[in-house]
Amino acid sequence: MTNYIKLIIQVVVSSALIIGCIRMVSLKAVHEALLKANPGMLLIVLLLLPPAILTRAWRWWYIIVRKEGHVPFWPVCKATLIGHAYNIFLPASLGDFVRSYYGWRELGNKEVMLASSIVDKVVALFSLCLIGFVSSAAIGTKKLMIITGMLTLSLSVLLFLPQIIPWKWGTYLFERLFRKTFSVERLAETFRLDPGTLMGSIGISLLGWAATNLMYFYSWKAFTENVPIWYSFAVAPLINLMRMVPITISGIGSTDIFIVFLFRAVGMQDSDALVGSMVINVVLILIPGVIGSIFLVGGRK
Repeated sequence: MTNYIKLIIQVVVSSALIIGCIRMVSLKAVHEALLKANPGMLLIVLLLLPPAILTRAWRWWYIIVRKEGHVPFWPVCKATLIGHAYNIFLPASLGDFVRSYYGWRELGNKEVMLASSIVDKVVALFSLCLIGFVSSAAIGTKKLMIITGMLTLSLSVLLFLPQIIPWKWGTYLFERLFRKTFSVERLAETFRLDPGTLMGSIGISLLGWAATNLMYFYSWKAFTENVPIWYSFAVAPLINLMRMVPITISGIGSTDIFIVFLFRAVGMQDSDALVGSMVINVVLILIPGVIGSIFLVGGRK
């Protein structure tokens, strides 16, 4: 019952923030922004969705294969989409970790599936923040450069010095959460990536984030010409981290308001920033989530 109450609260908060954001911008301005939408740009956003999602599955699959040998790609892809379905309702993008259960159910080896999904998430955030740092440096935004630089450095410590992670504590939490026993050594060994695997997974991740960040860019480009591409890349890490704050459904509402304020710095109209953000919500969150829900429901039959 507690989980349902939390979900209801998040839905209410998301709805209230979306309504508040529209009122702040004005419903008339939002309507006018929607009317001037460029269909060609919106089509590009949709075309970028498959590579953006498939690259995420590819990165996780690559890590598993480097650890375990041959593993079919489709179960990993399906588990990734199921994770997107859970991300709609679970706070802090926990669906990215819940997917490991579905990978384990089809492929076995719960330690490898769990630890690989965790290190995959760290690689993803590291790569995104690295893009944000380079983009911030390219356009000379010192505050963004400092923030993304500190995030990149912090995540790099986990990837390049994994021995500092207290796996005994983590294993205790996982055992309480999943009600299964886990091998501390196996979790730690799976998380620790050799240089080749680490560099390969980062390379795949950079490709995936390039597609995702372009989706962001073209979502705003559909409504205004006033959207600097490197600025949209620079703020992408902050937007994604905001989505992980567990106060709304997938950050819907809270992230939209955050985006409006972020893009005021480059002179974008609030209405354009808001409707572009709504496009992102639909294409990057809801569509993969619905597809994942179909696999989730189908797997229970």
